[in-house]
Amino acid sequence: AKKNDLTMLAVVMGAPDYKVRFADAASLFQYGFSSCSIYIDRERDPLPETFGLFTESRIRQNWNMRKEFRYLTTGGTVIGEVEKTMELPEEVQAPIQKGECAGRIVYKADGEELGSVAILYGADVARVGMWDLFGCTMKQYFLGTA
Repeated sequence: AKKNDLTMLAVVMGAPDYKVRFADAASLFQYGFSSCSIYIDRERDPLPETFGLFTESRIRQNWNMRKEFRYLTTGGTVIGEVEKTMELPEEVQAPIQKGECAGRIVYKADGEELGSVAILYGADVARVGMWDLFGCTMKQYFLGTA
């Protein structure tokens, strides 16, 4: 059975007939849905912009969350207001490989950490060389852009 993003499965064995099995399964579903709640974060919050060299900006634009965050409570506990915080490095230095962990998003409710989701780099970024910096400087000088 599915209700409000919560999917449950009931297994009843040893019942004398299908009517009892159905009634027992319905009771299990009613109990399960009344005592469980789920929090799902489907929002993909934008990552903060950064300043500095053009490659650093490219690195921050290529970050991805690994998966959506889900948290299930049981025993009738209701999840309160969930607070999200991003833990990101102050500086990022190339080279960077796609899929490396860049930081995490931490979820808390009532001051207690519920869990976290990793933020991964979405692209490879090579180390900046002297000619890359020279090209960036020329673009800024002649075109006014980086």
